[in-house]
Amino acid sequence: MTIYVFLLLYVSISGGVIYSQKGDKKSKNTKFLNLVFIAIFLLYSLRANTVGIDMPGYFRAYEASAIDAFSDLTFGNFESGYLYLMWICNRLHLSFQVFLGICNIIILFPIYAFIRKYSENAFLSSIIYICYMFFEFNMTGMRQAIATSIVLIAIMVLLESKHWGIVKYCLIVYFATLFHTGAFIGFFYVPFHFIKKVKVYSISIASTGVLFLLFRGHIMNYIKNFFDKDSMHADAGLYIGLNMCFLIALALLFLISGQNRELRIQMQSDHVAMSSEKRADFSASVLEKIFYLSIVTLFLFGSDTAVRSYMLLNQVIIVVLPNSLKSVFNKKSQLIMAASFTVFFFVFFFTNTLLPNNFDIVPYKFFWQV
Repeated sequence: MTIYVFLLLYVSISGGVIYSQKGDKKSKNTKFLNLVFIAIFLLYSLRANTVGIDMPGYFRAYEASAIDAFSDLTFGNFESGYLYLMWICNRLHLSFQVFLGICNIIILFPIYAFIRKYSENAFLSSIIYICYMFFEFNMTGMRQAIATSIVLIAIMVLLESKHWGIVKYCLIVYFATLFHTGAFIGFFYVPFHFIKKVKVYSISIASTGVLFLLFRGHIMNYIKNFFDKDSMHADAGLYIGLNMCFLIALALLFLISGQNRELRIQMQSDHVAMSSEKRADFSASVLEKIFYLSIVTLFLFGSDTAVRSYMLLNQVIIVVLPNSLKSVFNKKSQLIMAASFTVFFFVFFFTNTLLPNNFDIVPYKFFWQV
């Protein structure tokens, strides 16, 4: 547990030192994120294969991929993209530790780029990533972690594309499914992309939630049969816990942020609004819509293990939460809210991640200690 405490101290001290200096915000964000994500990368890559509940299985699979019998690329329930990645790295005679490092680059770089490009508060975004389940889960669920970051690339391409953005998004999401079938959930966003108004979208999401409630069993059975998921329990109960309540509370905050943004857009003419400002408004709208969908997905899968796939959509919270503070609160209140959320996530990390140790990331061991 000690190394994770040191990580939080390192992030806090780095943030305090860098943001207390003079200079432009973009430059300070880059310096801070460089320090933080290099540290996370080292922590991820230097760990023993016993850190993370699924890691022993991934280690055995990588060892098996060196055997000629594995050349047909069939192993358990692993998807073809991940199998090809293992196969290539083994043919290059790379150790599992090097392979792990390559996977961690694929996982972490899109998150780094996402925060650097879109976050109004890189410090809070980093704290959310570390403390709110993403950091923990990415240490064990490697295939889904890779798929989740590829979906994040798809989201960024969608935000930046002027033409055929949704087509590019779908192609990249499909590529993500080659690493984990849960990435198919990314396609769920497509029909909602074309809804522009906050109120209309809110009604659409609420209606979707009601339909899921009424036909939940049928939908779960269809998903189970379509993807041949024997492990899925179509009769899994609904999940209404503290995390769901927290996400719903955030959704209300984001709705206020979205309405404030719409009012501001209506008050300024097309000539006054700068293209960069329009792009920022478009990005905020898309990310908020994806977040709302993650709640509906969490509601649908309930207590079934497939519920983890909601994280592919929910990961946008890393940017949406810090950015919403700017749209809703004045500067002084933003600082108070950011500090409050930082404390909240610190407590969450200890009580939800480190102490329960659901994914066996404690105790942490370096690979040379095994």
